Amino acid sequence: MRYSHVLHFPNQPPFDRQEFRWPSFIGEFVKPVVEARRNLLYWFTNYGSYARFRVHPDHYDEVCSDILSHRQRLGLVDKDEEKDLTLINDLGSSRFIGTTSCSTPEERSEVILRSLKHVCDLVVHSVFKNPNGYWQFELNTDVQNPVSGHLFSVLHLYHNLADVNGVAYSFLNDRNEIDVLSYYYFRNLVGLGQIKAVNPKVHVFPM
Repeated sequence: MRYSHVLHFPNQPPFDRQEFRWPSFIGEFVKPVVEARRNLLYWFTNYGSYARFRVHPDHYDEVCSDILSHRQRLGLVDKDEEKDLTLINDLGSSRFIGTTSCSTPEERSEVILRSLKHVCDLVVHSVFKNPNGYWQFELNTDVQNPVSGHLFSVLHLYHNLADVNGVAYSFLNDRNEIDVLSYYYFRNLVGLGQIKAVNPKVHVFPM
C-alpha cells in the first residue's frame, strides 16, 4: 500500500496567497480526509510550494479515493515523487533511532507516527475559514505566545518534556542581511548551494 503523497500547490485560490496557503491546505484537503476517521494514522508537513501527506499503509485503502477526489477538486499536483517510500524507511531510519535503542526500526516508526498523528489532529483542530474563503490559524494574542498562536505554547511543552535544546544559525546572507535558520535548514540549504552564508554562528538555547 502507498504511504506518501507529495502535493504541489497550484497558483489559484485558496493557494494563491502565501500567508493562507498552508492553513488552507489543512482546511480544504486534510480536514475532510481525516475528520471522520478518528483512528486514522497520518501526518503532514509544509514545504512552501508543496506539502507531504502520509498515511499508515494499513489505513491507505480507506482514504485513497478521498485523497484523489480532493486533490482533483483543489488542483493539487501529484508527481508520484514518493510512491515507493515506506513507513520504516521514513520514520524508522537511522536519524530516528539510536544505536543503543532497545526498539526496532519497525517499532520506532510506529511510535513516531502515532505521536505525529496527535500533533496533526491538534493542528487540524486549530484552523478556521475566514470571510474571504481562505483558511487561517485561530487567533491567539496571549502574552506567552510572542511569535505565533497557541501552537507555540504546545511546542514549548514538547521541548520541555523531551529535554531538547534548540539549535539555530545566524549569518550574513548574499544580500548582506542578517538571517537566521534552524540547524536542519541551514545545513541542507548550504549543501544544496541555495544560500551563501558568511560568518555563521551557532546558537544553542533551551526552549
